[in-house]
Amino acid sequence: MQIDLNFGHGNIPLTLEKAWKAEIIRKPLMPFESDPKLAIQEALNHPINSLPLSEKARSKGNACILICDITRPVPNHLLLPEIVSVLLKAGISKEKIEI
Repeated sequence: MQIDLNFGHGNIPLTLEKAWKAEIIRKPLMPFESDPKLAIQEALNHPINSLPLSEKARSKGNACILICDITRPVPNHLLLPEIVSVLLKAGISKEKIEI
């Protein structure tokens, strides 16, 4: 069986033996959020098995936000403003927030 693996902006051809049992596994489709900003705020205010970010950040002197690089399809342009807003409201100055 001949398959093409997506790689960068192209693909890599790969030949599999006929005797091998191969199948393509795809990640499930994610539900579409009609209001992503609201969904992010909900997640920050009501995380699973954790205190809200606002409570965790309160009385902290600084914060470091780790983000995925460009190889991951993460909407950092939507996430970062909401996270930074919560940290600022919790009393952490923008000079003390590292990304």
